[in-house]
Order: sequence, then structure tokens, then C-alpha cells
Amino acid sequence: MIDNREKIYVEKINPRDKATIENITKPRNWDYQLFKEVNTALSIVPEGNFVPASNRPETIHLQGFSEDISKLQQLSKNDGNEYACPIFSDIDKKTFVRGKITVGNKTEVIIDSTPQPGREKYQKCVATIHVHPLDSNSYIAAHGFSGTDFKTFLSSRTQKFMIMTWGENKLLALKTSVTPNHLSRLAIDTRIKDISEDFLSKSTPSTVFKKVVDFNKEVCTEFGLTLYNADKQNRDLFSRVNVAT
Repeated sequence: MIDNREKIYVEKINPRDKATIENITKPRNWDYQLFKEVNTALSIVPEGNFVPASNRPETIHLQGFSEDISKLQQLSKNDGNEYACPIFSDIDKKTFVRGKITVGNKTEVIIDSTPQPGREKYQKCVATIHVHPLDSNSYIAAHGFSGTDFKTFLSSRTQKFMIMTWGENKLLALKTSVTPNHLSRLAIDTRIKDISEDFLSKSTPSTVFKKVVDFNKEVCTEFGLTLYNADKQNRDLFSRVNVAT
């Protein structure tokens, strides 16, 4: 278990800003515009503040990312490698901005989170989108977020969500107010390694899908993340996954 004896929220938030965020996150179903507004607000307040856990939505419609996701999927389909790009929240223009697309290999990719030239003081990296190739030999990572995905995400104090896709399936992990923001990279790595050993160490091609699902659910439970899923039928509508066991 995570050692929570340390103070979790090291950055205080102005009561007025807190009330604003509480208010705008109240709807149970978020469209793309609201999602942008929430992330803009969270990018203005001190780092380490996320969506109030009590207000986590049931669904999030992310049609605004469709083109970006499709482009990454096509690139991955062409050569079988992972592709990724960062998503910035531009607090001046109050919109999302896609960063530079990077290519990795069949099992990993490094994100380039450099803001647009001249926009450094306005743009904060709030998310990443990446593709797991369908023909990856690493079947453990193919069907969900990997341990490395979670480690990178949880180690960032600016990132609010991450999206991963394979085939027609898409996952979204969203940080909440109960996601610890005080943990060291070592503490995160150690705990995720333990969970990985519990759920993935004995996976086989026939059991991997359930094992990866259980691994993702356990990490989300442990770190206060909310997990969402969208598939071919639902397309851009991400629905909350029950991670309780």
C-alpha cells in the first residue's frame, strides 16, 4: 500500500478557485467543451490539483481528439511502432494544443513535451495520447496501460489525464483529488512493480486480457485514478469503468 503519512496536497488552492472548480465539474456527463474548460481551470491553479473525486463524471465526450487519435493509429498501422503526442492546455487561448508527434518502437515511445515556441508561459502539458500497435510482440502491454505508462503519468504534476488506444479501443485515465501528488518516482515505481508482479508476471496469451484489465483496475484503485473506456460502438464517448473489486 502507498504510505500516506506524508501530506498529500503540497500546493494550497485559493478557496474561490476551489469553489469554481467544484462548480464547473458538477455535471455528470461532460462534453468536449466542458472538458477543455475544466483542464484550463486546473492548469491555472497550483500544480497537483485535479478533478474533485466526488465530481468525477460518468461520461466524457472527446470528439475533439478524434483526428489526433486517428492520425496516430494510421502511423502505427503503417510500421507497427508506438506513436505518441502530448496535449497542452493553453491558458491564454483556453484551448487544447497538440504537441509534436514522436515515434518509438514496438513496445515504447518517448514523449516530447516541449511547448510551441513563444508559448512556453501559457502552455502546460496536461495529457498524452499514445498508440499500442496491434501486432506488438509484447502482448502484456497491448490491451491496456502499461506499468511505464502509469509511472510516467503519475510522476508528472501537470498531467491531468492520458489516453491510450489499440485497434478500435481507447482508454482514458483521469487524475482526481485523491490521487497522491507527493510521491517520489521511486515510490511510484516500486508500488507499480509490485502490482505488476501480482497481476502480470504469470500472464499468457490466453489469459492476458483479463490480467491487464485487472492490473489497470488495481493501479487506478491504488492511486485514485478514474478509468474510462470507449470502443468502436461508442467511438468518442468515454464511459467510466467500475474499478472496484
